Amino acid sequence: MPNNGAGFYWDSCVFLAFLNGESDRDNVVWSSYVEITERNQKIYTSTIAIVEASHSKDEREDKRLDQEVVQKLEMFWNSKSIVLVELNPIIARNARNIIRDNISQGIKLTPKDAVHISTAKFVNTYLNNVILEFHTYDNKLEKFTDLLSIPVKKPYCNQLLLI
Repeated sequence: MPNNGAGFYWDSCVFLAFLNGESDRDNVVWSSYVEITERNQKIYTSTIAIVEASHSKDEREDKRLDQEVVQKLEMFWNSKSIVLVELNPIIARNARNIIRDNISQGIKLTPKDAVHISTAKFVNTYLNNVILEFHTYDNKLEKFTDLLSIPVKKPYCNQLLLI
């Protein structure tokens, strides 16, 4: 695929799966990242992911910070394949409306999840549908496929790499 900005949206939990070394997920995340990069595609995410993926599970449990965690995070945030989308008033108001609209359906949505959904929708609206899929390990977000008009699914790769 030519580099036309097309790519995928990654929820914060995708970065956290890699950061936390989740045995059934970290290799998939890394392999997916490499494949997307090699195809000159993009990974879109909200700048809120920088805050959500601020530390590893081990750091929190051990109450000890590890500089390697920051290096892993910065590798993502500084990558040419990662597009950090800033929270703006349009995204924020849309996120608020998504939360409010789902109250009547009995669906509880966190503000952070609403920001991610709203950010993906914003990117596709203003950048001509460049996001092909929304990747997350949060199963409850799959129900937002219709709202986003793109599939919401777990990250995947064509071939696992050794990490």
